[in-house]
Amino acid sequence: MKKIIASLLIALMLLGTAVIVCAENNVIYVSPAGDDSDDGTTVNSAVATFTEARNRARSIDGNVTVYFMGGEYPWTEDILLTEKDSNVTYCAYEGEKPVFQAGYRIPYEMFGTETL
Repeated sequence: MKKIIASLLIALMLLGTAVIVCAENNVIYVSPAGDDSDDGTTVNSAVATFTEARNRARSIDGNVTVYFMGGEYPWTEDILLTEKDSNVTYCAYEGEKPVFQAGYRIPYEMFGTETL
């Protein structure tokens, strides 16, 4: 019986720790319709770029979650992640589908109709 009670207490302590970790998580929102001069703390005040979200996350002590809203995110510069970013989780906001694009988009019309 003592082993069962001890196991339950350990499980409750672990659950409590998990809840505290999640509750302490700082959140930054990113949206293609956002503005890097906004604070990024709500969906309605989202920043616009990965770079800005990364820079803001680096200034926060503790774990950070960066949520990307749906839409297209053009990659116009290199993104360097270092050990400074090890406390950050990047993910899509629930139900959203962000699309990251790099390179140059070539319209279909630019291709010739000749076959090789």
